[in-house]
Amino acid sequence: MRVILGAGHILVVALGILGGCGMLLRSLLPWRARPFLPLLAPFLGLALISGICHALGVLGLPLAHMTWLFIGLTAVGWGTALIRRRLRWPPREILMVLAICSLAFLLAALPLLSLGYLTTVGSTLDAVSYATRAEYLQHAALRPPDPAPGQTFLAAAQAGMFLRAGDVYLVGLLGLLTGHRSFELLTLVMALFFALTPGTVFVWARLSLRLSQRTSLLASGLVAINNLLLWAVLGDFLGQVIGLSLFPLLLVFGVEGWRRRGWRTAAVFGVFLATLASIYPVFAVYAVVAMFIYWLVEWIRLQHRWRDLPRRASWWLTMAGCAVLANGVAFYRSFTELSRVAKLLQPEGAQYVGPGDILVFPNADEIAGLISHRAAQMGQILWSFPRGATIVLALVALGYLVYGWWKLAPRSRVAAGILLLVSAALAAQQRFGVNLPHGYPYGYFKAVSLIPLEALVLLAAGLAASWRRPALRAVTGLAALAIVALNLMNTAWTLRHAREDCVVVTRELIGVGRAAAAAPAAAWILLDVSGDMERLWIQYLWRDQLRLADRRAPRPAPHAPFFRWALVEKQLDEKRRPLGEPWYDPAQYVVAWQDDRFALRRRRDAILATMSWEAPVLRPSELLDLELTPERQTMQGKLAERRDEAELAPGTPSLMQIIAFGTGSTPARLEVDGAAPLALGTGGWLLELELACRPDPNRVKIRNIGDANVLLSEIKVLSSVPDRPHACFGTTPLEMGVAYVEQEVAAPRIRYKVLLWNPRNADNRLYKLGICIANVTTGRLFGAWSVPFAAGERAQRGSLEIDLRGRRSQAEVDGRPIAALDVLDPDPGIGSFAISSVVWQLNPLAQVSVNDSLWFERTSDGSITITAASSHAPLTAIFPR
Repeated sequence: MRVILGAGHILVVALGILGGCGMLLRSLLPWRARPFLPLLAPFLGLALISGICHALGVLGLPLAHMTWLFIGLTAVGWGTALIRRRLRWPPREILMVLAICSLAFLLAALPLLSLGYLTTVGSTLDAVSYATRAEYLQHAALRPPDPAPGQTFLAAAQAGMFLRAGDVYLVGLLGLLTGHRSFELLTLVMALFFALTPGTVFVWARLSLRLSQRTSLLASGLVAINNLLLWAVLGDFLGQVIGLSLFPLLLVFGVEGWRRRGWRTAAVFGVFLATLASIYPVFAVYAVVAMFIYWLVEWIRLQHRWRDLPRRASWWLTMAGCAVLANGVAFYRSFTELSRVAKLLQPEGAQYVGPGDILVFPNADEIAGLISHRAAQMGQILWSFPRGATIVLALVALGYLVYGWWKLAPRSRVAAGILLLVSAALAAQQRFGVNLPHGYPYGYFKAVSLIPLEALVLLAAGLAASWRRPALRAVTGLAALAIVALNLMNTAWTLRHAREDCVVVTRELIGVGRAAAAAPAAAWILLDVSGDMERLWIQYLWRDQLRLADRRAPRPAPHAPFFRWALVEKQLDEKRRPLGEPWYDPAQYVVAWQDDRFALRRRRDAILATMSWEAPVLRPSELLDLELTPERQTMQGKLAERRDEAELAPGTPSLMQIIAFGTGSTPARLEVDGAAPLALGTGGWLLELELACRPDPNRVKIRNIGDANVLLSEIKVLSSVPDRPHACFGTTPLEMGVAYVEQEVAAPRIRYKVLLWNPRNADNRLYKLGICIANVTTGRLFGAWSVPFAAGERAQRGSLEIDLRGRRSQAEVDGRPIAALDVLDPDPGIGSFAISSVVWQLNPLAQVSVNDSLWFERTSDGSITITAASSHAPLTAIFPR
C-alpha cells in the first residue's frame, strides 16, 4: 500500500505539472489536433519545461531556483483552462485510449509495485548516470563540475554532462517537487511515458492515417503490450523511452504540415523537434530525415509543382525558427553529443564502444513481440513452441501488415510506407553502415525500436480489414489471438525476470545510503564490494558526503589517502582476511553501521599512514627519502625521481615498517641514515625503524649501496611500537611471495620481464604470468600466452616477447626456452584490441592480480598501431591471496 501511495503521489505531480504547463501552449495546436489535447498536453508541458531549464541552466541557475517558476506556470495553465472552460469531459474514444494508457502504466510499473518499495528496476549503467545528473542539476548550473579526488558523485556527473539534459531535468524537477530521490523516480517516469506512447500512436493512426476508431484502439493496444518497447523501460533507457513516446507526434505534424502548410503545424513540429533534441538527439535526426524524404516523395508524386516550393520552404524555415526559439541550447548540445558518438563509431574510437545492455540484434520476431528480447539476449528459449511455428506466425503478421498498408487511403499509404521504410533503413545503417566490423548492436536496438510504432499500426489495419471479410474472419481472429497471447506471455516473463534478477538497488543497498551518517563528513571510505553496479550505486547514494575509493584503485590522484574507514561486503571477509588488512580482522576494527549484507567498519589499529609505488624498484646508488609532516598531516616520499604524498592520520608517529624484497643472487646492501650498511638477502623482509631513535624522527633516508635491486612493496607508519626482541631497528624475514612484471613496448613487439619470488611453504601452489589479447568490441580472442614458474625454486626470472603483427612469440624462465602459446585465433580480424596481463595462482586457481596494460589497432594488412598504454604498469602482485 505504501508504494502505491508513493507512486500515486508522484504520478499526480508529474501529470499535474506536465499538463498544466502544456495548457499554456494549447493555442499552438492546429484545430484538427485540439480534440486530442488530453494526449498532447503532457508533451507540450515537457517542451516548455525543457526549454526553460536549458535556457536558465546555461545562464547559471540551478533547478532548485526554478521550482516556483514551474509551480506558477502550472497554476496559470490549469487556471486559464478552467476559466476559459477548456476542461471538458473527453470524448469517448479519448477515454478509451486513456484506459489503454492506464493499463500500459500498470504493466510497466508492475515489477516496482510487486517489490513493495520505490526503487529503480534495471541493471544497466544508464540509470546511475541519469540519477546522478538529475540530482547534480538540482543544485548546479548546466555545466560540468570540477571534482576533487574522491568526489565520485561529481566525477560521474562530469562524465555525463555532455549528454542531453531534457530528460534528467524533468526527473530532477519531480524530485524537488515530491521530495523523492532520483532513483525512486526513474522507473515511474519511464512507466509514465511508456503509458503515453499508445496515446501518441493513436493520434498518428487517427489524424494522419485516417484509420477508424476501433483500428486505432487496436494499434494502441498492440503497442501497450509490445515486449521490445517495454524492455526500454526495464533496461533503464530513460531518454529512449521518452523519445519513443514523442516520435509519433513529429510524424503527425510533419505529415499535417505537408497537407495543410499552416504555421501552427510548423510551430508544433519545431517545438517537439527541439524537445526531442533535448531528450534523444538521434531520434530528432531520424525525424527530420524521415519528414524530408516524405516531403520529397510527395513532391515528386505530385509532378514537381515548382510553384509550391517557396511555400514549402517557408514551412521548413518557420519550423526551424520555432525549434531554435523553443530550445536552441538543446540543439547546440545535441550537436556536441552526436559528434562525439560519430567519432566513437570510427575505427580509431572503436575501443571505447561497448555493446551496452544490448548484445543481440533484434529480429522481426522480437519487433512483433513474438519473442522476448531479453530472453533472446540471454540465449534462452522460453516456450516449447516449434521455431517454425513462430516464424510462420511472423510471416503471417508481415502479410497482414502489407495488406493493412494496401488498404489505406492513397495519401495515407504514401506516408505510412515511406516512414516505415525510412525507419527500417536507419536501423540497417546501424547494423551494416557503421565503421565497426560487426555493426553496432546498441545503436541498432535504439533505431529498430522505432519500427513497432509504425508497423503495429499497419498490422492493426490489416487485421481490421481482414476481419471485415467473412471468409478471412476465422483465420484473422486466430492470428490476432496468437499474436496477442505471445506478446502477453513474453511480457509476463520479462516482467518477472526484471523483478527477480534486474533490481540492483535493493532494500539492503538503499540502507547503505543511510550509513554515510555514521562516518565523519568528507572522510575517505574504501569500498570493497563485489558487484560493479553496486559500487556505482553506493557512490550515487552517498553523493559527496564522503570521499570514496574503489578497492581496485585505492590511490586517487594526486595524493594517496589514508583510509580509516571501509565499507565491505561481509561475504568477502573469508577471502580478504589473509591480506592482513584491519577491515577483516575483528580485533582491529569496530562496526559503525551494518545490515545483513554490508558493514561500515572503522579501523582501530596503530597504523597512521601507508604508501606504495607504481614502479617500486630501488636500484643501486638510488635513494629513498621519506619525510613526515604531522602538522600538515602528510607523508612525502621520493624514490629516485619519483615523488608521492600520502595522508598522515592524527597521532604521534612512532614506528616505520617497510616491506622489501631482495631480488639479486647476492644480498642487497642498504644504508639507513648513513649508519652501517645492512645486508638484505634474497627474498622478502620486514624492516622496522623506531622513529625516536633516528637523528631526525620525522625523516628517514635509505640508500641502495649494493649491486642488486630492491623491490619495495609497502611503507607503513605506526603510532605504537610492538613488542619485539630488537630495539630501534630490526629486520624480519617474510614468508610471502611477490611477482613484478615490467612491460616494454617497441611496436609491433612487446616484451614482458617477470621476477617471481615464491612464498615459503607454498605447498603445491604454482604461479604463472598470463597475457590475453582480445578485440574490445566483439570479445574475439586475438591470442593467449602464459609463462609458468616452477614450485620448488623460490626466486625465478622469466621473459615473454610477442610480435603483434605476426603473433609469433618466444619465452624463457631462468634462461630456459619454453613454449608460451596457449590459444591463437586463426583469423583475429581487424579493429581495436586490448592486452591484459594476469598473475595466476594454481592449486587452487585464483587471479592474484590483473591489469589492462596496452591497447592497439590492427588493420586488414596486419599492421599494428599502439593507441594507449596503462599508467599502472609495471605490475606488482603480493601473494598468497
